[in-house]
Amino acid sequence: MEFSTDGKKLYSQLIPPPHMSGWESLLHGGIIATILDEIMAWTAIHLLQRIILTKSMQVEFLRPISVNTQLEAQGWVEGQEKRKAWIRGLILDSKGQELARSRGELVLFAPDSKVLQRILPESITGKVQGRFQGREQP
Repeated sequence: MEFSTDGKKLYSQLIPPPHMSGWESLLHGGIIATILDEIMAWTAIHLLQRIILTKSMQVEFLRPISVNTQLEAQGWVEGQEKRKAWIRGLILDSKGQELARSRGELVLFAPDSKVLQRILPESITGKVQGRFQGREQP
């Protein structure tokens, strides 16, 4: 997934390939949940400038989603406390119809967190720290 932002939301345009189907040409529910988890995670990483781990997430499958169709994933921050945030995710079709949505509770870590250094490889934490310092686009 590639991301863009307007400063309030994160966006990703994608077309799921056929090998991600569950039944026939329908996108597998696990892939839908993964797309939502990714948009929520990168929303928190980019907009809140924190490294995160997903604590919990709820997914609502609103309509069947076909593979090989243009989709847009969106993420935004619903609320935040010192060590956690609530993020929303949404998948829309090309007509703007809601297909799936999610709400996640994410645990927030400072980029130099000792806890993260024990559980994540330096290649990950270093990459994200570089984003924060350089304020790169997602």
